[in-house]
Amino acid sequence: MRPARSGTKAAALTAGEPMPGAQTTPGEPPRAEPLIELLAETGVERSSALGPARLGELLPVPLTEADADRIADYQRARGLRFGQAAVALRLASQADVDWALSQQYGYAWVREGEDAGSPELVQAHAPFDATAEAFRDLRAHLMNQPELARRALAVVSTRAGDGRSFVAANLAIAFSQLGANTLLVDADLRRPRQHALFGLQGKPGPSGVPGLPESSGLPGLADLLAGRGTRHMVRKVPHLPGLHVLPAGAPPPNPLELLQRPNLAVLLGDVVRAFDYVIVDTPAAAAGADARVVATACGAALAVARKDHTPMAALQDLADALLRLRAHLAGVVFNPA
Repeated sequence: MRPARSGTKAAALTAGEPMPGAQTTPGEPPRAEPLIELLAETGVERSSALGPARLGELLPVPLTEADADRIADYQRARGLRFGQAAVALRLASQADVDWALSQQYGYAWVREGEDAGSPELVQAHAPFDATAEAFRDLRAHLMNQPELARRALAVVSTRAGDGRSFVAANLAIAFSQLGANTLLVDADLRRPRQHALFGLQGKPGPSGVPGLPESSGLPGLADLLAGRGTRHMVRKVPHLPGLHVLPAGAPPPNPLELLQRPNLAVLLGDVVRAFDYVIVDTPAAAAGADARVVATACGAALAVARKDHTPMAALQDLADALLRLRAHLAGVVFNPA
């Protein structure tokens, strides 16, 4: 996975005013309670890095005073860093030292054995490998576009299997690792994946759509768009401070109609004010107009294409459609997997 380079143009975004909230008129469906109020109820707080702490205190198994003194003596004698000395003396593993250093610098990731969702979340489980570095490169590419400020970013692709949900999830994690409050919204009301990727649990039940597997039971975006809001819809992600997920909810029988209601614009206006970064997953464009509707409401989109899977003609058609709808294309990501 890599951000757009030579041969792939990222359309320049035009600055715009924050999206105004839609007005409710007689006969419209009930408007969802402002999400910013729901966030206050759930206790969403500003993310902050850890304060200064000694490396030995941050290890999964804190060192005893005697062990710390032994490491310090070895460190001075050999001219090593504290962590190197601890590993050399077999008082800590390299993985433990990497974890402690990350905590010391406020860089959150998931240690082996911690229950934190799917292995597809490479930015959380393997933050030092090449794929994670590619997501950091993509993050920098997006942050260099000042026009993306005050906008949500829709992640779109032409067809299922392009890696759209994978990119959206890992990009959201990458932004949260800046110490920024980040919200990942699952707007794929047809076949949502984010709740499964992050291991979010609910009470399983019927999906509401014939032919689909049963729902996760988690309330989410579909409920908000239908005018039903609860304080438990936005989920904090364990072990990743600053990251929150708004799941899709049970797949409804009318996904496109829900997304076309004024509530979506109102909700996006709320979350853009409440969070530093908002990433929105969408259905494949081949499934219907949902992705185009969501991208237009967000104001910006990031397209995902998969090697040997995505037809380039279909990708060009999607990009052209987004530009016609004034949903500005922030870039194209090529997923080699």
